[in-house]
Amino acid sequence: MLDKLAAVLKPFPNPIRVEGHTDDRPIRTTAFPSNWELSAARAASVVHQFMRQGIDPLRLEIVGFGEFHPRQPNETSEGRNANRRVVVLVLEEVAPGATMTARATDQTPVAAAPGIEMADASSGANRLLYRVPLATLEQTVLIKEQSAPAATPVPVQSKPVIESTP
Repeated sequence: MLDKLAAVLKPFPNPIRVEGHTDDRPIRTTAFPSNWELSAARAASVVHQFMRQGIDPLRLEIVGFGEFHPRQPNETSEGRNANRRVVVLVLEEVAPGATMTARATDQTPVAAAPGIEMADASSGANRLLYRVPLATLEQTVLIKEQSAPAATPVPVQSKPVIESTP
């Protein structure tokens, strides 16, 4: 799945943020002293795969959220499994030095099932738009509607957000 996603993202110049998440179960190993390190390692593994597929590393960033942005309650194994995830945000291209915000202030809706989800990360109001089946990912072209008609209409690619559980 990551190789297919990398092939889709590679031709575009947009920055890509990869976010790692965990459940709330404490971890204390040599490799992962806490969920912070585990979540960052999850994101890093996706970034390494993207780089192996030829995505420019200058476009990539890693964020580890630990257990602090749960998608579902951690009381059940299903909830914990949903919280062990990686999110890929394709950000809008911005001028060097410009401020960039991609995280919504609210969480992804609990009703959202694991899989590939398409979202516009340019504002918190547009966190989750719709789901695209993995089988049709390569054939999917997304167009973001412009708020006001322009003199010359120019389609703008919307930004996919992909969530997967490791």
